[in-house]
Amino acid sequence: MAGAAAATGEIVLFVHADTLLPADYHEHLSLALAAANVAAVAFGLQVPRATWSRHKEQWALSVVEWGTQIRSKLFELPFGDQALALTARRLERCGGVSSMPILEDVELVRRLSDRASPWGGAIVTLPVPVLCSPRRWMQYGLVKAHLINAVLLAAHMVFGVPASWLYRCYYGKSV
Repeated sequence: MAGAAAATGEIVLFVHADTLLPADYHEHLSLALAAANVAAVAFGLQVPRATWSRHKEQWALSVVEWGTQIRSKLFELPFGDQALALTARRLERCGGVSSMPILEDVELVRRLSDRASPWGGAIVTLPVPVLCSPRRWMQYGLVKAHLINAVLLAAHMVFGVPASWLYRCYYGKSV
């Protein structure tokens, strides 16, 4: 949030601290954001295999990457670990970044994808990937990490569970 408020450029790019952008990321973003009806742009997701200690589960990382592509392209719902970019003007028009302690990226994408709003439009996922740290998957295991994310997302989007409660569940501490 603080970074978005301090940003001075025409394009605002949200990137997780453990996500590495491709070398030519700015070219991809500029081209994609220049297209008509594009509200925001995200990258594909790639998890570096060399850092994955459970060799027998490395094949599952391909499933994670594939699932991310499906969610991002079919449902236009990329997450923050995919690096999300939009114009500063569109960010301002849609109300900026929510002060939610968790899932603020999901909430922003939901608002941006509202085609009935004056700021809404397509959420484009580029074929070029960012490199995302497997830290969380390594900590919890692939299945458990995926289930935790799915439950938090459903709790928020379907059942309206407050973000402060979800934060407490995810991080084990209050905001």
